[in-house]
Amino acid sequence: MDKAIFSKLPPKKIEWTHRADKKVHRHSAPSFERPMVNVQLARTMDRILAKWNVSISPAIRELRRNGGSILRRVYNDGRKKYKQLLPRRLTVRLEREQTINCLLRAIFYTTEYSPNAKFMFECMASVPELARMIGQYNEYEKNYDAEGAENYRHGRVAYDAVLGAIEDLEASGLLLIVREFCKEAGQFKAMRIFLTPKLFQEFGLTGSQVKHLVAGKVLGDKKQQKKFRRQRPVTDKMASIENNRLLSLLNFNRRWYNGEMDPEHLRTKSAEKLARERAQREAETPVSDIERRYRLLEQSLPRYQVIQAENLVKAEHPGIDRIEFIELVTHRLTN
Repeated sequence: MDKAIFSKLPPKKIEWTHRADKKVHRHSAPSFERPMVNVQLARTMDRILAKWNVSISPAIRELRRNGGSILRRVYNDGRKKYKQLLPRRLTVRLEREQTINCLLRAIFYTTEYSPNAKFMFECMASVPELARMIGQYNEYEKNYDAEGAENYRHGRVAYDAVLGAIEDLEASGLLLIVREFCKEAGQFKAMRIFLTPKLFQEFGLTGSQVKHLVAGKVLGDKKQQKKFRRQRPVTDKMASIENNRLLSLLNFNRRWYNGEMDPEHLRTKSAEKLARERAQREAETPVSDIERRYRLLEQSLPRYQVIQAENLVKAEHPGIDRIEFIELVTHRLTN
């Protein structure tokens, strides 16, 4: 047997190579350097956002665990086109996390907080303007992709990171996005962005608390005699709000803001509705003096005594009419 085959190999010289630092963002990291507007609600949301973690957000985790969908277009014949977002790992990448945080700051900065607006909490900046604010608006010169090529002969702009962050926030229910397709131009009109009650609830704020925070702006505008004026006029190039689905969602935002969706308000509203229905039934069916006295007696005694007396009368006198039943029960309760 040849011993050379089993001889030990000379030690291999190991050379360590330092890998270059991985670049997180394709162009530059997002940042929002402007001071927040002097609105108490915006400043409160900004402070909460500084401690908010995207990766542990219940809405974002639900989206990344199960996936979601976005309504892109509604055709004239009623067909709808959706974009599906597939399930992903629960941990949000650093690039998307930084983009979402800076994007929300820019949205809070440009949102209209006046309750006199037609629709509550609308962002008054377009998506390209938001991208510029956070440094994610990238411009390319013409024919940038190849020498002498005719592709993009007018150049192009890109803010894909911002669009991806908006889709995540929309699919998770934290933002409401209004889209409209223009057939003449063959492209979508400018999107309109609205804050949703789910976003405020994600930050731990109720409708009554939000209304209390907005009250300072309302009082300040009233003292300065400042009339409401929309910061971003509605034009034909913007998506319109005409279908009932969007109107219902936006009206729900105002009802939530006014406290109509709070549990206490809902209980009060339900009790008032039952009282109105009972009063209507009593008005339609006249009540005799005997039955009226019986109802007053019911309210003055413990409920278990009334039920016990009614059950005894039903067992002893089956098939009697209503007036005789009331008289027998009244006799048992008063004696």
